[in-house]
Amino acid sequence: MRLFASFALCVLTPLCLNAMPWVVPDWQGREPKFEPGSLFWRTREFTSSPTLYRTVLTLPAKPLDFAAVRIQTRRYAYLFATRFDRFSELDPFGKLIAKAEAAKERPDAEVELLADLTTYLVDDSPERLPRREIALLLSAPSDGFRMEGVLVFRDGSAQIFGSEPNRWRVQKFPPLTVLEFEPCMKPDFDDRNWFPVRVAVGAIAKPTSQLVSELRKFVAQERQRRLNQQLEDARWRLTLLRDKGIVIVDDEAFGWAGAERFPEWVRKIADKLLLELGGHDPQRAELIFGSAEADQSEIHPLMVELLSLFVWASDEVTNLANHVKLWQALRQPEKAQKCKQELSTIAPLLQKAERLLRGHETNKREDESPDESNFKARQEPRPPRNAHDVYHLLRELRKRLLALRHHDVAKALVINDLNSGLENKFGWFDTTVLLDNDISRWGLRVSTPATIFASPLSPAALVTVKGTEFTLEGWENLKPLRVYQKPPDPTPVCLWVVINGKVQNLRPQPDGTVYDRTQHGHMSENWMLLVCDMARGGGLPIQFVFLQAPKKVVFRRSEKGTTAVSIVFQKPNAQLFVLKPLKEWRGFLRTAQVLTRAPLNENEAAPFINQCRLWSRALLYYPVTFSEAFVRDPSDPETLIVANAYNYLELRDEWNTKPLKLASLPPLASYGLLKGYPKLQVLSDAKVLGSWGVWGEHIAVVNGDVIVYRVPIHPFKRFGGFTAFCFGPTDIGVPGNLTELDLIKRTGSNSFRPQHNRTDEAAMQLVRWCVERGLQHVFNVDEKWLSDVVEHYRTLAKLCKDLPPDAVAYDLLNEPETRDPRAYNALLRRVTQAIREHDKTHLIYAEVIAPWGPNAQPYPEAAFENLEPTDDPLTVYSFHDYEYRLMPRYPNERVDIRTLLERWLPAFKFSIDHRSPIHLGEFGAFEQTKEDIYSNRCAITMLLDHFRIFDRFGWHFHYYSNRGIVRVRKDGSVEESLVQEAYRRYFGRGRLNAVRQ
Repeated sequence: MRLFASFALCVLTPLCLNAMPWVVPDWQGREPKFEPGSLFWRTREFTSSPTLYRTVLTLPAKPLDFAAVRIQTRRYAYLFATRFDRFSELDPFGKLIAKAEAAKERPDAEVELLADLTTYLVDDSPERLPRREIALLLSAPSDGFRMEGVLVFRDGSAQIFGSEPNRWRVQKFPPLTVLEFEPCMKPDFDDRNWFPVRVAVGAIAKPTSQLVSELRKFVAQERQRRLNQQLEDARWRLTLLRDKGIVIVDDEAFGWAGAERFPEWVRKIADKLLLELGGHDPQRAELIFGSAEADQSEIHPLMVELLSLFVWASDEVTNLANHVKLWQALRQPEKAQKCKQELSTIAPLLQKAERLLRGHETNKREDESPDESNFKARQEPRPPRNAHDVYHLLRELRKRLLALRHHDVAKALVINDLNSGLENKFGWFDTTVLLDNDISRWGLRVSTPATIFASPLSPAALVTVKGTEFTLEGWENLKPLRVYQKPPDPTPVCLWVVINGKVQNLRPQPDGTVYDRTQHGHMSENWMLLVCDMARGGGLPIQFVFLQAPKKVVFRRSEKGTTAVSIVFQKPNAQLFVLKPLKEWRGFLRTAQVLTRAPLNENEAAPFINQCRLWSRALLYYPVTFSEAFVRDPSDPETLIVANAYNYLELRDEWNTKPLKLASLPPLASYGLLKGYPKLQVLSDAKVLGSWGVWGEHIAVVNGDVIVYRVPIHPFKRFGGFTAFCFGPTDIGVPGNLTELDLIKRTGSNSFRPQHNRTDEAAMQLVRWCVERGLQHVFNVDEKWLSDVVEHYRTLAKLCKDLPPDAVAYDLLNEPETRDPRAYNALLRRVTQAIREHDKTHLIYAEVIAPWGPNAQPYPEAAFENLEPTDDPLTVYSFHDYEYRLMPRYPNERVDIRTLLERWLPAFKFSIDHRSPIHLGEFGAFEQTKEDIYSNRCAITMLLDHFRIFDRFGWHFHYYSNRGIVRVRKDGSVEESLVQEAYRRYFGRGRLNAVRQ
């Protein structure tokens, strides 16, 4: 091991000179030689061996202004540095920080590489203190290189370094090495067995001041380029936070239900920052950075990061508090006590971060008068005086909260993120589709200014009216549902209102007024029910639950019926809930008769009135988030005991209505009970309170915030990895597969899905190589090129029947888009039977028809509607989906995780209907888009959203890479894309089979 003991210090004057020579390896007659490398179908075609030059920088602990290098070499130069942001043991030790390559038309030309090292050498402190040691490695030809480098400190001193021969060692690596994973990237690596370098060409001395000036100019340009990019990122992230309630932290998206669940001050800061992006605010810059000249590009990225970290930390502190209750409900008192202890130390840190972020009086300067301080404290939102302090506080919070996780879920104090779960396909997820609380999906629109918050945990949407009027329009455009009495009219006809303790059915007067406080008197309860005539094609009634009493309700009428319903309030900013409280159609005409009868018969309407009164109380505890934890059922290894703890928006109305807290069973769990799913069971003392419609009964714990239920899991392991097109004649059983499999294994994956039609020795050789590396091999064929797919799989089953259970799987027919569904389902059964004649232990993947997404056509029904289960207990049902590939920004205004969840709802339902796991056999293919999968970090964000869904529902998965997610550099090394980075991030968490360990 070698370290720089010291550097020559010099004041920046022309008299201080530096001279860096051109150095080359001193192989001493022992230059390493390697066999050519093979990758994929290319056998022994890769002859270039990377030559890696290494040094270690040891830096003094004083503030750094900037650091940069200039490198001259030929053909190519790849500069690496120690990686300090490793998320798991799967991550590489180094990272590529700069590169230069000669043009294709002049491949042997000299190249110059300029690199700004500043961001890699300094920590995150405002003092910009350098990291004490960092390895610097250069991949360059054996022709050698020349380097000039400078470290400029804030005190005006400089350290010069470069290609001094006594500070470098060199080594050569085999072709196709992934250099970033080599231990030499770590500063403490012992390189004494490497070769020395020697001077090949001397250098002319250059004044240090000239070098510093040249590199300073380059660093300034690089800094501006980075800041411009950060500014664009800030706009994107702020827009996501403000419009969708999604924050990006360390390339991962977190969000739930929408921005309306955030504290108002968070939304205000986001709005203010977006406005400020159009101009520089010197006063704000001085407040944050102590300098009015601070660039706005520095302000906004930092403030966006602070908001994002705060939202994430706030969610996870809530999550930690919930786990105290969860572990108590799951009879884990020791864990509950530990969570409580952690909460007692972590919660105050979050409170401090909030005070600083909001700019409370704790930010008062020492030279401010009390009046100045109080005035500034009233100017919301005010940024923190020292944003860097808040940043470090929030980073420390993130570190401590993540430390509560553990790969072994039995040892974890916190299992899931807030609003997330693991292998509970009956649990909650972020969509309004299940409980139907999205007003726009009803075909209606709110035509007056309002904000709407629709929690996925409730059938109601919370509306905040900006003015004094709330109007619903679009009734005349609704399609009549069923018409028993003509003429059809789907629009509202009457309104239930409780006056003097009696429910009255009011109809519109000639001027459209239905309810007028001055005429009818004050409402004695906080709700109304808007009724359409179901016998004439109207839909189920809509309930309004008010926090402030309305003055008037008016129907706007035309020849088409009621086209709009307006509710008028005394003051602006009134709030109300909007929901459809009745979810069933039982006794259709009888229900229509009861609902529209005037005067109302309260006895016959009692079931409907009771349901309205239930929600009039329950919505005052409006559920907004939840946490989920589980323990393994000690009596059954194939079940989990799951608990959900809810957080509520606690509201009060003008009537002082007694609120009612409900801890509801997720609707998919209710659906599972409706379908008789084995081992699914509610363990809490819960009641049936109504209906979720097609999803079964509304079951909830009354006057409680935790519900416990038993959830079955699939007994066999989950598999995840990569798919590759291997239908070429030299694609399998060749040396290039060994490199390919090593690349896959390095990501943490446990499966490889090569597509080919072979049963020969080459096919079995690939199977053996997979087994040796602990990778499942998934057979997948294109039936169009086979004479008899049944006999093909019968042959494979004979060959593989004695292999370990995790060794192979059979993905029967790839994308069977040309078959009639009836014939296809019959063929699936025949192939399955042929396999099971010989092999009863390995998984089968059966694809849907059409295969491209749950809603794919061209058949009359969507994909999962066409698929008939084979009744084989080891079959996983599979589909492919390329609808959403890598885009310039993800998430965005059109696509996020909610889009994926809604799109895949048919797959979730099929899994419950047929008690079978799901496999997304092909997705992604990001490399087939215009986006750069080596630089667009949204690839990580998008894949982590996919993995979150896979974990929630226990899916198997294979990303379709088509062998396009790595590339070979000019030095002969392999560069991995951000797809592998995302895979390592995910697999490093140990979630894939955590419930089965």
